[in-house]
Amino acid sequence: MLLEAVFSDVEKLQKNQEQNMTNKVNIEFTQKQLEKLLTDVEKLKDKVRQTGVIHMNEVTEVVIALLMLVNGEMKEARIQTGYAECIKGARS
Repeated sequence: MLLEAVFSDVEKLQKNQEQNMTNKVNIEFTQKQLEKLLTDVEKLKDKVRQTGVIHMNEVTEVVIALLMLVNGEMKEARIQTGYAECIKGARS
């Protein structure tokens, strides 16, 4: 009986470790995407500062996305036109 309990605990720990590894991969991917986004935004801001104009063919739309991952699965995603709307929608 004790051996079965220990084996069950080991299985739970292994499953939890696998989920954590998946979460780590997802977090690292999201971090890389966010870094690229920030770099692109800074380049766009520099271009606007230099020219003083945003050409419509260079900027289509600016959106804010909020993504919630739980155990490596996407549970919720929100895309809004502004940060306040995105957070407001997440609270309700």
